Amino acid sequence: MYKEIRSRKSLYHLYKDELINNGDVTEEEVNDMYKKLIDEYEKEEKKAFDNSLIYKKDSEYVNHLWRGYDPTVMSLSRYTGVERDITDKVANILFNIPQDFNPHRLVKNDYEKRLKNISNNVLDWATAEALAYGTLIRDNYRVRLSGQDVKRGTFSHRHACIWDQTSGNELCLYR
Repeated sequence: MYKEIRSRKSLYHLYKDELINNGDVTEEEVNDMYKKLIDEYEKEEKKAFDNSLIYKKDSEYVNHLWRGYDPTVMSLSRYTGVERDITDKVANILFNIPQDFNPHRLVKNDYEKRLKNISNNVLDWATAEALAYGTLIRDNYRVRLSGQDVKRGTFSHRHACIWDQTSGNELCLYR
């Protein structure tokens, strides 16, 4: 998929060429418009990082949202753990990619790293999150993951489905 994308002209260049070929604009006009746009982006970025614009937290705004909640009840500990052998089984299901499947190299490295870290008793947030979902599914709880990051991989630690870079086939790990 990445090879296919890299082999194509960007939409910007396709549209630019079409406008120039149709005589709607000259190349100089396009370059001027592009420069103005980039200048505007840079100006707005500078404003965004200007310390005078930092939001000042109004603690009353937050505090009123919590009125009526009893912190002693909310802080009662509940056991939510899972035995180690169960998490190991779930990890092997979630992070062992079949040999004939060719995921993106970064996804493959990430999954291999997760398995290695688990064997070394190290858990990062993403791995713990995946194991939590996996153990819930194992215990027949329904888990609904939504949003673009689940399949498209905006946040790669949340890949619920991964893609074979050669065939385009999908592998959904939580099924």
